[in-house]
Amino acid sequence: MSSHIPDVDEVAPDFKVLMASGEEFRLKTALKNTHYIMLIFYRGHW
Repeated sequence: MSSHIPDVDEVAPDFKVLMASGEEFRLKTALKNTHYIMLIFYRGHW
């Protein structure tokens, strides 16, 4: 895992994750339909 902390407006690297719906989300694929995506990460277990 990378320890790099991105800066504001820095381009995010391509990644894929499994969504709660069970579908796969891939950043590269999503960006084909739009120019901007807001990524929000939250901790799932406290």
